[in-house]
Amino acid sequence: MKHTALYQTHIQLGARLVPFAGWEMPIVYSSINNEHKAVRERAGIFDVSHMGDLIIHGTGASNFIKELLPFDYTTLSPGQAFYSHFLNEKGNIIDDTIVLRLEEQRYLLIPNASTTEVILNHIETMAPPDVIIEDQSEELQCIAIQGPFSPTILSNVIGKDMSTLSFFSFIEMEFLDPQSNEMENIIVSATGYTGEQGFEIISSKRFAVVLWNRLMESDKEFGIEPCGLGARDTLRLEKGYLLSGTDFNLDRTPLETGHDWTINWDHAFIGKSALENQKHQDSYEQFTGILMRDRGIPRNGMEIVADDTPIGIITSGTFSPTLKKGIGLGYINSKFLQDGTEVQIKIRDSYHKAIIKKPPFV
Repeated sequence: MKHTALYQTHIQLGARLVPFAGWEMPIVYSSINNEHKAVRERAGIFDVSHMGDLIIHGTGASNFIKELLPFDYTTLSPGQAFYSHFLNEKGNIIDDTIVLRLEEQRYLLIPNASTTEVILNHIETMAPPDVIIEDQSEELQCIAIQGPFSPTILSNVIGKDMSTLSFFSFIEMEFLDPQSNEMENIIVSATGYTGEQGFEIISSKRFAVVLWNRLMESDKEFGIEPCGLGARDTLRLEKGYLLSGTDFNLDRTPLETGHDWTINWDHAFIGKSALENQKHQDSYEQFTGILMRDRGIPRNGMEIVADDTPIGIITSGTFSPTLKKGIGLGYINSKFLQDGTEVQIKIRDSYHKAIIKKPPFV
């Protein structure tokens, strides 16, 4: 197992560690419900250093990025980020990603931990000679602080007002650790995977521990909590965020997942022809949410049924700590997409009442 720079910190905090995509990561510290509630009401801190970090630069970087992804990142200014997908020629999603435009010809791509190597190979296979690719996945670390109090806590730690940093923008800055009097270059982005206001901070290995400790020590009156992957999953499910390898696994397109808003159709990109063909059809399944009416939790692979006929499939689900009900994400026949449509979920050998609910649930 690979370990992030915060591995010993997690052990000291009593985290339960589990294997995840080749990394040993904390799944829970106190309880998933407590950590989930902390993020929704106060602030939670996550180690997300297992995510990939791929830097693309060179004189041809912008043209390459433009062909690589369906969103045209050349329309953004340095300091802006956006969500997008890596596609194959069939238009199917290989992985989703956040891309930060660092400079005119320099980008940071953040793929998921489970697909970092796949994406790296995908990019390297197509990169022209004037594009340089650097895999910084094991050198760079990332801490996420999420929740309504996160701007105040982070501002106090780094000495800069974070409340004015707009969603999906970022800054590169020097951080002076007041205790060691050492300086570090960090990236602070207004992004996250919880649906709450928050930030992700990218730094070196050494400074990841410093930042974590400063965040945990500061403003204890806000009740900041260390959070594991368990709470990260329930938080993202309540907001309807996709999980790579679960809600798509080379079997769904951005049109099926409802991410047509991430596509710029006026430039050439991998999978464009396939997506244009699908765009003019009306028979493909589409992504939606499921809210349980009966007791029961929808899980991956369970059938969604209407009028005794299977109309779709659950891809992920959980018990919502906020709603105190089962919720799920999945794909259904588009004619059943309307909110409030009554359906049933087949759990084991019985059928449980539910309705269609477009995310977010919370």
